[in-house]
Amino acid sequence: MTFTNKLKRVFIDPELLFHLVSSNKKVFIYNELPEGCILQRTAYDEERNKVVLLISHDSFEPVPEGAIIPEFAGEILMKDVEN
Repeated sequence: MTFTNKLKRVFIDPELLFHLVSSNKKVFIYNELPEGCILQRTAYDEERNKVVLLISHDSFEPVPEGAIIPEFAGEILMKDVEN
């Protein structure tokens, strides 16, 4: 994997992740992430109580060294789907 400085942070509620892995329901996930984005790293933000996905994409603005990586501003929604 090639590391880049064209990065964004995606914050996800751990309860949502738990629901995804523990539910027997079908779910529909809508997101505005650009097609072809790459997961660079994962972490946990204790202050926010969120899982953090560090993603990259060529369309993102480069982040200067030492700067705070911006948060992804698009939507990520999950909905249970009836069989």
